[in-house]
Amino acid sequence: MSFDQPARISLARIASPEPDFLRPLRRPHRLLWAICAALWLAALAAAMPATQAWFERERIRAALAAEPASEPAAALAPSRRAIATADGGVPALLAFAWQDTLLDIEQATLPGVQWLAIEHGVDGRLHLEGQARDVATAAAVTQRLASGAAWRDVSLRRIEPVRAASSASGGSRFEVTGRRPAALPEPLR
Repeated sequence: MSFDQPARISLARIASPEPDFLRPLRRPHRLLWAICAALWLAALAAAMPATQAWFERERIRAALAAEPASEPAAALAPSRRAIATADGGVPALLAFAWQDTLLDIEQATLPGVQWLAIEHGVDGRLHLEGQARDVATAAAVTQRLASGAAWRDVSLRRIEPVRAASSASGGSRFEVTGRRPAALPEPLR
């Protein structure tokens, strides 16, 4: 090579730099590609029923929108909550004589009785659930509630023994149902 001629640099001789402090990149293993392909197929298989269900739902929605409504929504069978709301619902619960009812329950309670739940039924019945140390105590509480002037149709509906492992005191769990007439709300002054 002489200094008179320009130096020709061949691109084939220039290689990309490969520093020795970087780890060489490896191509992903063939097994990894097979796993990715299997996962994609599983995702597609899972998406097929979902898309079919979506298309079916849209078809039914379009069919329902196309046909005229033969029955109003009110004619459909109402749920239990809808019945409670129709019969007065929250205003009826607020108008109920809760203070007198709870006072009667407290006065009828004997030592060894624990009340677990009270429910005001849709039909106006009260369902009381409690736990007593024995069957005789549960029957006595039921009798004391029935002897109250404000209670009607009081009965001991269910009684079952409670194992000592599930409860510290053991005894019997019972349910009492009865009807107490709702007090008329006082007029606003």
